[in-house]
Order: sequence, then structure tokens, then C-alpha cells
Amino acid sequence: MDGSTVFSAKPLVFAASDEIYFRKHALGFAKSALRAGHPVHITVTPAPGVRLLGRASELKQTLIPEFLAQFSADERLRLKVEVWIDPRAHDEMEEREAVVYYQSLRFFRLPALLRDYNRPIVVLDIDSLVMRPIPHRYDADVGLYLRLDNEKGRSDYERLGMKVLGAMVYADPKGIAFFEAVEEYLSNHTRLYYVDQRALYETFIANREVRIFDIADAGWLDWTFQPDSTVWTAKGKRKRRNLTYVRERLRLEGRSWFASTMTLLGYRLGIIRH
Repeated sequence: MDGSTVFSAKPLVFAASDEIYFRKHALGFAKSALRAGHPVHITVTPAPGVRLLGRASELKQTLIPEFLAQFSADERLRLKVEVWIDPRAHDEMEEREAVVYYQSLRFFRLPALLRDYNRPIVVLDIDSLVMRPIPHRYDADVGLYLRLDNEKGRSDYERLGMKVLGAMVYADPKGIAFFEAVEEYLSNHTRLYYVDQRALYETFIANREVRIFDIADAGWLDWTFQPDSTVWTAKGKRKRRNLTYVRERLRLEGRSWFASTMTLLGYRLGIIRH
């Protein structure tokens, strides 16, 4: 995975997910980023537990070839999909812990990808759609969506966990130490909701000397689905049911007119709610 051989001015776009989210969102996500001119890397990790190795083997043999078959030869040159066996996933996890684990998965994988690709990486949720090219920031090593004035949350833990939004992160190889610190924080703290964003916030506070820019100021992230936006983020089920977002995702997936119409009708009537 030597990024120097295929280097372009645009960052690599990266997402990580479980098998279920991969099946639902990876196609639209990858197609959107490729259309915007970005190379793409997607990591999928099977459900944690004793079946991890066996299920990983099954996914490599079935899920990945079927997924890649939906892309042209040119697109496949810019697309890497991996089934990653994370050592942390060998242990059984209760459902709540597994949800938090998958929220953190991207940051467990990110430092190694920065070393392997040696190029800027934009980390997104896999239900995001890249609507316009994301520029390379030559003036910064880390990009975070800062909400430092946030006072929401039912506890101090939640409040601090909402001061950085994890839906979009910019990572330059020169900032790898920052993301290694994020990974270390996640590896050494209890898996509670918002721990991924808390890790970003605490690392930000402890590393003020790092060249960091505010993604909020850059205006790249949009959850109102405006046509001139850079990235649509579908945070939460209500956003993922937005018909503007669903219509664009279906178009990117190449759904037929009939299939798209029936799917949109299902969302409109409330039959489809995920």
C-alpha cells in the first residue's frame, strides 16, 4: 500500500465499519468519494468474539469480491477494501460495548494507514457521501471539527465527549504522533459512548503545539444536505432517512428507477426506518 505510487493532490478517504453497515452504506460512500477524485480505503471488521477468524475468512471470499465487482477497472485501481482482524476483537463483547468499539475502530486502524500510505487521510463515517473534492491542507497536520463551547450532555463525561465531532477528521502523516496518542487513549479507557470523541478532545488539549485546523471553519461538513456541500454526513437515523440523502445514495449505488422509487416510497411512508 505505498501511496507514493498513486499519489495525487487529494487526500485518501477512509472509513471503517462492521459488516452490517458495510453492506448498507459502503457502495454509496465509495462511489461518491471516487467520483470526487479521491482514492478510497475501507476497513471492515467482523463481529468480535470466537467466530472472528472464521467470519473474516468468509468475508474475504464472498463479501469483498462481490463488492468490488460493482466497480469499474479504473475505480478498483483507486479502491482498497480490507477485512481487518483487530486483536482487540478476539474477545466477546456485549452489544453496547461492541457499538462503542466500532465507533473507535477507525482510530485503531488510522496510525498504520498513515504509515503505509504516507499521504493525508480524511476519516469519515461510512454513511457519509463526498459531494465535492476535499482539498489537501498543506498548512496543518491535523483537522478536527471543534465544538469547544458545547455544554450539552447528561454528565461531565458526555459534555467533554461532545467538544469534538468525530464524523470527520483530517490526518497528515506528519501528525501521526497525535493519532497514536488517540489510539493509546482508546486502548486504555473503558468503552463508553463518546469515548472516541473524548479521545480526540483530550489529545487535542494535550497537544496544542500540533498544527491543527478547525474543520467547522473550513465548512466541509454538512448534515442539511445542500447541493454545494463538500461532505454530507448522515449522523443519526433521522438524517439517514432524509429523502434528499437517500435519493443521492441510491443514485450513486446505480439503483434502477423502479428500485429507487420503491425504496424512497418506503422511507416516505415510514416502512423503512433504518
